[in-house]
Amino acid sequence: YRYMFSKLEDIGENLNSRIDEITDLILKHNNNIEYFIPPQIISPEEFVTAGRLCVDVLDVMDSMNTKINDRSYLLETSQKTGSGHRIKLNFSKLANEGKEYTIFPGQIIGVKGTNVTGNCIDVTEIIEPPSLPIPATNIVELSQYYGNDKEQPISVFVASGPYTCEDSLKYRPLNELFDNHILPQKPNVLILMGPFVDDRHPFIMNGVDDEADGTADKENFPLPEDIFKYYITPKINQFYQSSPHSTIILIPSLNDILSESLCFPQPPLDSNIVSLLGLPSDLNRLKCFPNPVQFQINDIVFAVSNNDIISHMYNEEFYRPAHSSGLGSPFKGSTGPGHRPMDRISRLTRHLLQQHSLYPLFPPALNEANINYEHSKGFHLTLKPDILILNSTVRLFAKNIDNVICVNPGQVVHKAVCTFSKLYIYPMDL
Repeated sequence: YRYMFSKLEDIGENLNSRIDEITDLILKHNNNIEYFIPPQIISPEEFVTAGRLCVDVLDVMDSMNTKINDRSYLLETSQKTGSGHRIKLNFSKLANEGKEYTIFPGQIIGVKGTNVTGNCIDVTEIIEPPSLPIPATNIVELSQYYGNDKEQPISVFVASGPYTCEDSLKYRPLNELFDNHILPQKPNVLILMGPFVDDRHPFIMNGVDDEADGTADKENFPLPEDIFKYYITPKINQFYQSSPHSTIILIPSLNDILSESLCFPQPPLDSNIVSLLGLPSDLNRLKCFPNPVQFQINDIVFAVSNNDIISHMYNEEFYRPAHSSGLGSPFKGSTGPGHRPMDRISRLTRHLLQQHSLYPLFPPALNEANINYEHSKGFHLTLKPDILILNSTVRLFAKNIDNVICVNPGQVVHKAVCTFSKLYIYPMDL
């Protein structure tokens, strides 16, 4: 996880391999496609190629309107498909036929179209990757989870930092969260997402001590470990002792001073730091997970990401709705004339599932996401989650998208509204 030590050729190889991984899935899922054609070949007849969408920066800079639109995109192939060639894409046929489509930089897709000049593909269809594989649990395990008249639901509380207001380091909102909700209700699983000690907090940035009447005292300013140990550890320990059957999960943030890594994907909090914080040593009940992470609670698969990909993609996506004539959608498996278009949050969340990745955007958001592509498998999705938790500063949501419950729990301290999420998983009938 050593950031900024990566070699450009290693990053390029990882990005190239990812194109091949996703396009191979598209090829296997579509029996009518025998192989992908290199996109630069002149062909007045329709053919299928594949690659990663990227923005033609020079075209955007030369135009009067610097906002990215569907005329700004290139298709970048892998070395295997087209020797890494980039070619212009023209989506006007889809638009003229009233078809719906949504694209963003970094999206890996199959493209059907024609190339009359050798310099531009006139796109007639966009082919998405197949859905993620659905996890399966055998009947013996299910009976262990839900047998013996186990009728009570599993309660899961999810909270995300920051946990203290900008004008104080006393963590009063965290105390209220525990005193009013967590301690009285004793959830079976408590997921706490960072930042726990936020490097963006004004007092921490300026070295202002809360106990020194708001004056800067950088020499005597408490260490991040001391802040956590004094304000957060007592509440976690109190819950740990008062609810002996509960599990606590800690997931770091890129803005956590306590984390040894500032890149995504992010390793869990170091065990040495955890011991310094005075937290419980029982690894069965206190679990430190990486960011992002996939894990199971009984037969329910969770995927959790504490990097604001929804916000990063919000202004990067281009979406053209279907015309009122209802001519359908170019996407495989999409609905017909009665189709109701998704809202933007749903579309962005669906992109993560379709791209099998919790950070498909490329290039990543400037100054917001330090992506370590040598460890990119850490944010790739391998199974279709039952519950997807995405911490974001964009508006709160809880949606069923492609049969996945997708939740943004919000932040315990936020300028607009302070929130957390409660999930209840009811046993299935066997």
